[in-house]
Amino acid sequence: MMSRALLIGCCAVSPSLAAQSISLQGRVAFPLSSSQVGVAFDSTGRHRLIDRGGGVWGGLALEARVVGFSASVTGLRGGLGDSNGMFPARDGGEVSALVRYEVHPGIALETRHTTRVFVSAVGRQQWVAWGIGVLGSRKLGSEFVHASGAIEYLPVVRITGGVNPSFGIAADLALTVMPRRTPVVLSAGYRIEKFSFPYITYRAEQFEVLTLSLGVRMQRQDGRWTLTNRGGQ
Repeated sequence: MMSRALLIGCCAVSPSLAAQSISLQGRVAFPLSSSQVGVAFDSTGRHRLIDRGGGVWGGLALEARVVGFSASVTGLRGGLGDSNGMFPARDGGEVSALVRYEVHPGIALETRHTTRVFVSAVGRQQWVAWGIGVLGSRKLGSEFVHASGAIEYLPVVRITGGVNPSFGIAADLALTVMPRRTPVVLSAGYRIEKFSFPYITYRAEQFEVLTLSLGVRMQRQDGRWTLTNRGGQ
């Protein structure tokens, strides 16, 4: 599934599309996973068993924009430690393919496919999720500074070796800065995903990630590719 997501993204950002812009960014991510894995009972009542783990991931993001459309593929990999010692530390990573269509200036529809894998001493777990959502964006005093926010419904989430969630939702916030007359792109983002499971499992999952990106952007104007920001996104 991970290879399929990567193939979808790579096809979407093919230079043969005569894109208006193409950007390549290095990305550092700080994920935080929180899981309610069950409940325990004692003389004082019922208590939730919470597993939390954070880490640092690194990777690349490739994005292309055509009139009205944008497509990107992102790959990240790193470690995810366990803060309370309930479970062993894990290696993790994900590949995500995203396609957006701007239906109105500042408003876009989007669809995302993500494959996320965790590997530890006790085994391997893979999450595959597909989501649909809406994004709103606006300029912040300059055409070279953009803020955006999105919300996604995740109707399809599959987990290997476990019970699948009964409901999933995600939200994104991002800030992008493109200094004028340079090819540089700076961005920061935050994403949170929440998953609910059948009540009988006493389980819930939350995945958060803060990302920082630095890259370069090429624009095509008058039939020529240039390494400079001339406005727009």
